[in-house]
Amino acid sequence: MEIKFESQLIGEFVLLRKSMIDDAQFIFNLRKSQSGKFLRQPIGYDLKSQETWMKSRPNNEINYIILDKNTNNRVGTIS
Repeated sequence: MEIKFESQLIGEFVLLRKSMIDDAQFIFNLRKSQSGKFLRQPIGYDLKSQETWMKSRPNNEINYIILDKNTNNRVGTIS
């Protein structure tokens, strides 16, 4: 079964945009933040390992960046 992966989904308050390698720094910062301490991170986790992980994801895995619709600022991620 093929999974349809929309490049963008628009809601009332947020926009979901397909994550791109340019989002690696944002995701890295989230995962290294105070709330990110609850996320599993491999030993030696750094920006390069985040980029490598993103590039390794299969086509049937859906990963989005959550954007505030009013400001277009990145506010989170969802898979």
